[in-house]
Amino acid sequence: MPLLNTRHRYGRVAQCLHWLTAALILSMLALGLWMTGLPATDQAEVSRTVFFYSLHKTLGIATLVVVLVRIGWAIGSAHPGLLNADRRLEAFAAAAVHWVLYGAILLMPLSGWIQHAAHAGSAPIWWPPGLDLGQALPLVPRSTAVSHLFGALHEVLAWTIVGAIALHVAGALKHALVDRDDTLRRMLPVGRPATAVPPAAQPSAAGPFAAAALLFVAVFGVAAWLAGTGDPEARPAMAGGDAAQAGNWSVDSQASRLGIEVQLMGSTVSGAFESWTAAIRFDPEDLAGSRVSVDIDAASLRLGDVSEQAADAAYLDVASHPLARFEASSFRQLGPTDYEASGSLTLRGVTAPVTLPFDLQIDGDTATMSGRTQVDRLAFGIGAEAMPGEDTLGFPVDVVVELHATRQVAGQ
Repeated sequence: MPLLNTRHRYGRVAQCLHWLTAALILSMLALGLWMTGLPATDQAEVSRTVFFYSLHKTLGIATLVVVLVRIGWAIGSAHPGLLNADRRLEAFAAAAVHWVLYGAILLMPLSGWIQHAAHAGSAPIWWPPGLDLGQALPLVPRSTAVSHLFGALHEVLAWTIVGAIALHVAGALKHALVDRDDTLRRMLPVGRPATAVPPAAQPSAAGPFAAAALLFVAVFGVAAWLAGTGDPEARPAMAGGDAAQAGNWSVDSQASRLGIEVQLMGSTVSGAFESWTAAIRFDPEDLAGSRVSVDIDAASLRLGDVSEQAADAAYLDVASHPLARFEASSFRQLGPTDYEASGSLTLRGVTAPVTLPFDLQIDGDTATMSGRTQVDRLAFGIGAEAMPGEDTLGFPVDVVVELHATRQVAGQ
């Protein structure tokens, strides 16, 4: 069998790339669906979950490389035309499905890679020893919003691929069992050689390409909608994070961030709460009368690859304790713009004292604040039974706060 394509059939290279891509895509889909339901109630289960997430990501990068090679080969090679070119509607559908498949198998691993880079995923991408690639991407910021958007896109593209594969397989079976032509045979490495010659007049690729492009516009739209809406059932009290905020400062939730950093299996994993509200009454000239309270939707935490596991009863237990709360009523000034807030954090039904050093810059009616403190997860019973040691999950949890606020006019 020739290596290159002929008018009658695909060559050995095209066949190998086709079936290798198919095997990788099917493996990725099966692994992705299976691993999202893995439990993580102890160290062994967390290690297993992280392993399979790393495997999924690494196979995804391998798939992306194979797809790029396959697309390059297809561009630089001749390929047999459609045997059913005279059936315009059928030919149009076949070409459109091919364009959708090419686009989806290219965009799906790329979207997963961007999602990983944006949230500093806890499950690293495996690379050959000595290389530290894949954990970050140029022009991709560490952002919960970016991670959430491309995570939604990754999921929608997965279902797009499932639908396209179903149509592709159905078409191949129709050619083999109903039409009894050589369409499927010319992509098979074994069996009777394909000899049918495609018609000289082939349909234009412009129409099917445009149809596929419109579908991807819809895919991106659905992903953006999913990323924007999230799960409204999980956050009834703070939908969107823009609830009215009492006090003399109103926080811009879109420009602010309430994040955490944990040590998971030796790597720093960053996360953030997507839904929270703050009531701030603060005056540098009246620290004794200043008050701050922050209500946090515990279920809105996005923490790398273990967001779902973090919500389990063994950790945040969001089913029984959906809200966390930080309250501070004692402040002192440490420097020109340096302050310290003392108060309490209630999390998972446990209240413990917390001190938060922060830097505050006030320019007229706008203020920016940044602070960082550390709490012990065991003080709140997080993973106390599932992970009593810190070999897998460290005891300290860094809390990172970045606020942008506007002074409220009296009476508003």
